[in-house]
Amino acid sequence: MEKGTTLTRFIIEEQRKYPEATGDFTELLTELTTASKLVAREVNQAELAEFLGLSGRTNVHGEEVQRLDEFANSTIIKMVDHTGQGVHGFTPDPTIGEFLLSHENMTIPPRGKTYSANEGNYLLWDHGIQRYIDYLKAEDVKQAEEFCQSG
Repeated sequence: MEKGTTLTRFIIEEQRKYPEATGDFTELLTELTTASKLVAREVNQAELAEFLGLSGRTNVHGEEVQRLDEFANSTIIKMVDHTGQGVHGFTPDPTIGEFLLSHENMTIPPRGKTYSANEGNYLLWDHGIQRYIDYLKAEDVKQAEEFCQSG
């Protein structure tokens, strides 16, 4: 599939590869696509639709929830399709009102130079995960010290 393929076309083409498919998954993805377009419309018209301001609710972090966030959280904003044939990213194009294939066959490299973790729940993590993150942080400090000494 080439970049710029619409999500609808992508879904139909993928379903054709599986003659035993019932169409249920295709229907689900189509409904999610429509819901995402509705969210995009509301985001663009937030002021007119009175979606600006606080909702009166608090999230799990103790933060006050915005009305627009509450609406968007109840729907899907960015579609990612996992077909078993790789992960593909679709980005909304507001000029035509469609999701277009923007990232084909996305993968995570087997090894990287950085890590990212929300350490807010560190104390709730499994001990092995805590030790691994502690190791990574110690390695970062060690490498930083070596860099500073060589400079």
